[in-house]
Amino acid sequence: YRPPEVILEEKVYSSSVDVWGAGCIFGELLQTIKENVKYYQMRKPLFPGKSCIPLSPSKKTKTANESHPRKDQLNLILQFQGPPTYADLAFITNPEAVSYIKSYPYKENQGISSIFPKANSEAIDLLKKMLTTNPYFRITAKEALEHKYFSSVKDNKLEVEYSGNLKLISDEPGDLRTVTL
Repeated sequence: YRPPEVILEEKVYSSSVDVWGAGCIFGELLQTIKENVKYYQMRKPLFPGKSCIPLSPSKKTKTANESHPRKDQLNLILQFQGPPTYADLAFITNPEAVSYIKSYPYKENQGISSIFPKANSEAIDLLKKMLTTNPYFRITAKEALEHKYFSSVKDNKLEVEYSGNLKLISDEPGDLRTVTL
């Protein structure tokens, strides 16, 4: 469940990494709708790549397609989402990574709705927001839980947000440090 920022070896991560992972799991759960994936044996990880560090293609590479192997995880993500916009790439600090992504031989994106034809529009909207390429534009966990998709099961009276300090105590022997968040 590696998000683009991890694959591209960005130096700064946030909780958006976890939202990406949850989005991958959500996409896999959408496969359990029989009309989306007819037989359970055909269900698979959303991005089942065999490699995830795309910035060092083989020296023997001759064509653009060879530099972007089909099972490269970033390739699978970008083919799922279609060609990235300038805003999608704005988080990338390595110019070599930007060039690499721009060199992809993109196919026409069929859209997430065609991959999950029986998922409702709220599910598709939530999935798109969870799997946004740029982590700074990706939906937060709190926003995801407030998304319209969950409106039929959400009860605001039962949900309480903790606003006090949280004290963490180390469980390492001899470590008496505590951290207050």
